[in-house]
Amino acid sequence: FYSAALINDSTYSLGTLGGALIVNKKGEIQSLVSKKYGLTNEETTNQLVLPSSAQSTSVWLTLTLGLARVDYPSITSRFADESGLLGNVMAIKRYNGVLYAGTMRGLFKLQFDQFGSPEFIQVSQVMGQVNTLIVAKEKGRDVLLVGSNQDIYRISGPTINRFGSEDALTYRFLKPRTGSSVIYVVSERSLKRLVNDKGVWRLDNAWKSINEYCTELIDLKGGDLLGRTK
Repeated sequence: FYSAALINDSTYSLGTLGGALIVNKKGEIQSLVSKKYGLTNEETTNQLVLPSSAQSTSVWLTLTLGLARVDYPSITSRFADESGLLGNVMAIKRYNGVLYAGTMRGLFKLQFDQFGSPEFIQVSQVMGQVNTLIVAKEKGRDVLLVGSNQDIYRISGPTINRFGSEDALTYRFLKPRTGSSVIYVVSERSLKRLVNDKGVWRLDNAWKSINEYCTELIDLKGGDLLGRTK
């Protein structure tokens, strides 16, 4: 399977080639969310679990084409081109109560029109294919960090600015298990890091590390990093 998410104390969702597999703690299959439940394609690469009410939980599924929302244990909704969401979905994250989706066509955020219908609006200030999203603290407030193949962006409320990374092509952010002042940035040509300097995130250009594409990065318990290059 591609991913796993905890729905509640006794239920898990596993993202697979054939949809989202709902299992209990013993590994017993409870149900399979697939085309039968409205998914247009079943390859589920990532998941985000959010409470939707006292009775149900929303599980957002990243599909090869579009997103699907499963209000466990009842309803499935699907979002793709017709709702404004363009391109294969690479990452999803909720920030300030708004769902953001990074795709091969850019960054999109979920809004509701005057009739209450959901639609995705493209964030025009963010350029390129968006591969990774992470929420981090900056001066006591949450900011959304966006990694694309053209730059790294910071979204702080209505303000969006670029880090100006010379080597963009960002594929993944990694927060260490210990400490909150560093975020590692995996790019196609190197391994970089963002540091929280006096409450503000900045790109640490003085930090020299791997000058190759790091295909995998694992944060070990002792604080060390284990990486694999191409």
